[in-house]
Amino acid sequence: MSAYVFELSDVSIANGSDILYINNTDSVFGAIPGSMVWVDGYRPRFVDSVDTTANTVKLTANWDGLAVNNAPATIVPLPTTSAQLSAIDAINTLIDATDDVIESHDNFISGQASSLLYRMNSANDVRAIDSGLNKKLVSINGFSSAGIGHDLFYLDESDLASLDDDFTTLVTADGERYKSLNSIANDVVTVGTSGNFSTINDAVAALSRKQRTHTVSGNEPYRATIRLLSGFVMTEQLFVDAINLSWITIEAEDSEVVIDRASLVKSYPTLDYASTPAFLAINNGELPIIGALFKMNSTGSTDYNKQHGVMVAWGGKARVKPYCGVKNATGRGLYGVNGWAYARNSIFSGAGKYGCRPSNSSVFNVRGSDFSGAGDTAMYCAMSLVAALACNLSGAGVDAVQTLYGSYIVLSDANLTNAGRYGVWARGGLIEGYNIDVSGFGSRGVQAEGGALKSDGFICDNPGGVVINAVLGGEVTLTNAEFTNVAVNTTVGAYSGGIVRCPGISITGPNAGNQQYSVLNGGTIIAPLTSYIGSQTPNKQTEAGLIVSDGVVKNVGNAKVSAGTNIVTVDHGLSFTPDRGHIQVTPNNQEASTNPWWVANVNSTSFSIGVYAPGGVASDASFNWSADIS
Repeated sequence: MSAYVFELSDVSIANGSDILYINNTDSVFGAIPGSMVWVDGYRPRFVDSVDTTANTVKLTANWDGLAVNNAPATIVPLPTTSAQLSAIDAINTLIDATDDVIESHDNFISGQASSLLYRMNSANDVRAIDSGLNKKLVSINGFSSAGIGHDLFYLDESDLASLDDDFTTLVTADGERYKSLNSIANDVVTVGTSGNFSTINDAVAALSRKQRTHTVSGNEPYRATIRLLSGFVMTEQLFVDAINLSWITIEAEDSEVVIDRASLVKSYPTLDYASTPAFLAINNGELPIIGALFKMNSTGSTDYNKQHGVMVAWGGKARVKPYCGVKNATGRGLYGVNGWAYARNSIFSGAGKYGCRPSNSSVFNVRGSDFSGAGDTAMYCAMSLVAALACNLSGAGVDAVQTLYGSYIVLSDANLTNAGRYGVWARGGLIEGYNIDVSGFGSRGVQAEGGALKSDGFICDNPGGVVINAVLGGEVTLTNAEFTNVAVNTTVGAYSGGIVRCPGISITGPNAGNQQYSVLNGGTIIAPLTSYIGSQTPNKQTEAGLIVSDGVVKNVGNAKVSAGTNIVTVDHGLSFTPDRGHIQVTPNNQEASTNPWWVANVNSTSFSIGVYAPGGVASDASFNWSADIS
């Protein structure tokens, strides 16, 4: 009797419904119609029938209580003599059938068929069975669809509705259902030498035949996991075209799964060339959730424009779990062409070309992900939206971040350090962030070339050259920027309509007092340049551009007393009125040094250099000057 008592840990039933849904893998195989059902310890009902495929129990009367969600239940047979005898008979029948199966094994080997167990050559042979033959149990020799071989199928006479999935259910021409006794559990299949399948594609193909239906309770009735066994090497590509496989998750026993790069030979045309990625979702297809960390090896030829890790195109979607992804992809780690990706805290480091490459209206959420060590650019974005907060974009061979056209990237707390060329190259679009770190750049910290960068908090430690450069209408706006350990001259430049705004800038280090700020061809710099050095005058519009500052305490330049005159007025550009002793003047040519000269008329904006030469100097007299009130 105990075999017919069923303890169910998680069931649901709606008010007015006669269907009890089992929300997990608890089995009711062998439950007896007429048994009593206790849901959550009260309101008994009776079993009308059970459906082991849909994992449901039909009651003899509708449920008239409040809806029950995720509650326990118990099914027990009625304590009647007839019920007990039925249970005993059923047990004996099952035992006898098992004994017959065991005894008929030798007959299988010799090719002789048992009267109970029938041997078939294919799934189509099962579908052709005539119900009048009453074949209760059949074997299929090498059932390739399930990937198991010698699969056993039993006749489920109670099932009149399940569809033929060529996997666990086969439907005959006259409507009988044969169910697999060796069917793989609904939640996990294995891939590997000793697994249920030898390849990921075989497992996906088999699982994709499973029917997934909506339930009244709203719970998904079926999800699946593909588990890659230890030692598995991926020698294939997984392409998902126009179907949704996001209910499948791929995980692995090993911490890293090797992708054999030489196997990346199948291509799919996108844009101006064909790609050969390891994983591809295309035409609104959705990849299985990637819950393993893959690592591409170095076999075969190298093609930086084709051999990508995960690619989504033309509405394709991908989800990558934390600490999972594809390392060392030869081309792009994560690549989108009008695709969608959710890969928070994932890993796509060591890509040969680009770590992250969204393009053509792609939408990526890659917050906290690792794209470090890219051979070219860690994140190269064109006409796309990217949430890249706290990303590791360090160690790029060329640029940490590059944007084109109408892109928008959020880069708060991102690590853009040690880029081979630029920390940021904004060729178009907008980058916004907080505490962006471009320390260790090779050429420029920020190159805004038609694009814009805005950041509250900007870090550049030990700069060795041009930190900020805005050209061709590019804009850089930094609040609370910090240049630390400044050992050589650094530059902030604005050229050809470029604009740099850096209020609150802080410059510290042994060479903090020798920074250069320059404008050209209509550039503009707005900053509290407390240590300005250069020949251009702050706070004055010139043909070269405009430098707007507050708090300038140093300045240098040159001036000339023109031939025929004996005095010139010089704008010193300091923020405070200097004394005569703050101004140093040095003759710069023969005419200046042969005549007596003096400094006079010092005020809040200018001073004068005069030369004693009645009738004026014979030729231009040139002087270098410096003003320092620090």
